[in-house]
Amino acid sequence: MWVEDDRLLHTCTCPVGQGEGLCKHGAAVGLYWLNEHGAGSPVPGINQPPDDPLKTVTTYLSMQDRSALVDLMLERAREDHRFYTWLLFRSVRQRDRTVDQKRFRQYIELTLSEGVASASCSEALEAVVQALAGLLRDRYVGGALPLTEYTIEYIQGVAKPVDEDDVTVSACLDRLEDTHLRACRAVRPNPEELAAKLLEWRLNPQWEMFRDVLAVYGEVLGDEGRNVYHARAVHQWEQEPDLGPGDPAPDRYGRRFRLAYIVEAATIHNNDLEARIAVRKKDLTQPSSFLSIAELYRDAGHDEQALAWAERGAEAFSGRLDPRLRDFLIHAYQTRGRHEDAAKLLRR
Repeated sequence: MWVEDDRLLHTCTCPVGQGEGLCKHGAAVGLYWLNEHGAGSPVPGINQPPDDPLKTVTTYLSMQDRSALVDLMLERAREDHRFYTWLLFRSVRQRDRTVDQKRFRQYIELTLSEGVASASCSEALEAVVQALAGLLRDRYVGGALPLTEYTIEYIQGVAKPVDEDDVTVSACLDRLEDTHLRACRAVRPNPEELAAKLLEWRLNPQWEMFRDVLAVYGEVLGDEGRNVYHARAVHQWEQEPDLGPGDPAPDRYGRRFRLAYIVEAATIHNNDLEARIAVRKKDLTQPSSFLSIAELYRDAGHDEQALAWAERGAEAFSGRLDPRLRDFLIHAYQTRGRHEDAAKLLRR
């Protein structure tokens, strides 16, 4: 008698047992089993869930000595680079919930430099971010913030690989920023020092990081940190030279562009029209610069100032009048009944 495919089967040498029926010998064996184990007792192998594979593996590992376990880990590390990297970062954790900062930084540099060299920046960055997030998850809080900031500083100092998938890298950077924010919430660093770091990281044109700092980090920075962030941005913005027609246009996503965005965002928040226009006035290298100021004045109901700025732009760039600036002026002239002036622009 045996179990096969969750069915109790039997065979017997008697004529009935060799057929398809249940012979008296098989019935006797079944009755004997019931008598020994009791009716309703599960028959081994019937309606029993399969063994949990993880439990089986756990049992196996618990039976191994330390050297055998080390050999297993090293064998896997040689075959799987991701596992090797994970093991590398785990090895610097101390029993007292601290981290060997020096070695962890060395492994950050090693992992990221290898990733950039092999054109797998996103994979290397993801490995580092997972290691940093693991410190927070496992309550190695004291080491998480300085190591996360070290990673950010390291990334900010290297050139972004041109052949790396921007979407993949951006996703890794977002997770790195999230890890940094969570570490800040846990440690509560000096708000002035944090504000200074966040501003410099934001202004680095090499990487698109730390957008909307005041909205994301507002609770961590507090009023003190927010004020420092804004004041430092304004101070640096004031050091930028005024640019006019004929000057080279600044890099659209460079440091100056980002400073202008930060400072202007504050003027919008404060509903300060003149301060916002003052930001725009520092860059008059393009016809669109004049048009943007004219539109701000128009939207605020200052029609004469809007017209004056549009005319200044048309005069400054008379040789290559921007179609949008021309349309703005034509509409302004027609509104004022200056149809001849509008017609002249239409003929240009």
